[in-house]
Amino acid sequence: GNDAVFAYVFRNKRCTMLELEKTFGADVCVDDLTVDSDGHLHALRFKDGSMLGYVHDIPVFFTFRERTCNDLVKRYVVGEKTVGMDSEWRPVRRRGQRGHTALIQIATPRGCILCRIKHMKSLPKQLCSVLQDASVAKVGVGIRNDVTSLLQSHGTMINGARNLETGKGQSLQSLA
Repeated sequence: GNDAVFAYVFRNKRCTMLELEKTFGADVCVDDLTVDSDGHLHALRFKDGSMLGYVHDIPVFFTFRERTCNDLVKRYVVGEKTVGMDSEWRPVRRRGQRGHTALIQIATPRGCILCRIKHMKSLPKQLCSVLQDASVAKVGVGIRNDVTSLLQSHGTMINGARNLETGKGQSLQSLA
């Protein structure tokens, strides 16, 4: 159809829908592209609901599918010695209680994955493997809360967590 000849601009390169499908697979949704009036793509949406955008040439993925998360962790996280980590959870109105972890964010120099685990039956195996591997440093601000939340909500222990919060007179170098 028209998608083969319509030129998009994605990551400052002109490309057709067929070229996008060749690069990112046939799961790119033709009808759900985020395009501005100049034909610049800002994000790609895939048939499983996952999304891809770029920030300073780093791919940023959002997914709520276990299989997609496993594939992304294999591609962008496995082999890294240090990853940035954060998690989000729904607030609970009762004092002293914490909601279940809803989203885990993992970032490396190769890519960033936002994995919405709220509706998954279990944590993706590749993600668990990285979280439990003590040889992979997981760094984040207030990461102790993320460790506690994930342990309470999913029974998964994060090993190798390093807190980047600095106290009075403490520098980030002293945390290394």
